[in-house]
Amino acid sequence: FFSSRRRHTRYGTVTGVQTLCSSDLTISLRQALASSSNTAALRLGRRVGLDSVVQKARDLGITSPLQPVPGLVLGQSEVTLLELTAAYRAVANDGLWQAPSTIRKLTDGENCPAKKEESRCRTPTAQGRVTPTAARKVMSQATARTMQDLLRTVVSSGTGTAAYVHA
Repeated sequence: FFSSRRRHTRYGTVTGVQTLCSSDLTISLRQALASSSNTAALRLGRRVGLDSVVQKARDLGITSPLQPVPGLVLGQSEVTLLELTAAYRAVANDGLWQAPSTIRKLTDGENCPAKKEESRCRTPTAQGRVTPTAARKVMSQATARTMQDLLRTVVSSGTGTAAYVHA
């Protein structure tokens, strides 16, 4: 729902979300996200609908309890770090969500040579990676890339500048 065009989504019709405005303030979505504008977040939540916000969170793998109340868009609900990381991963992965996994143990050929340990050692693919779980599409590639660009702005010139790594 980050388009300035009128779009029909399964959450309803969204128009002109690119700019959020009131009688005395106009702010672009990019500026709102970069500056962590609570007012803009509340307006956007109201515009797209809080039930839609909860549904998008569910699509992104958030299973923690969420209530469709205004404070939701300000971060009042607790989610796990694993849920949040998986949701951001979907954005970085061009809209494809995969179940998160954790690293419990690092092994190599020396740590896992015995047959009794093989069940605990993952089998790498030909490229040396562990076979991932099946992905599901949770947003369009275009939306994910727009989100990536917006999030880069947060880090390069917004409230996240302390995390900026110069490439």
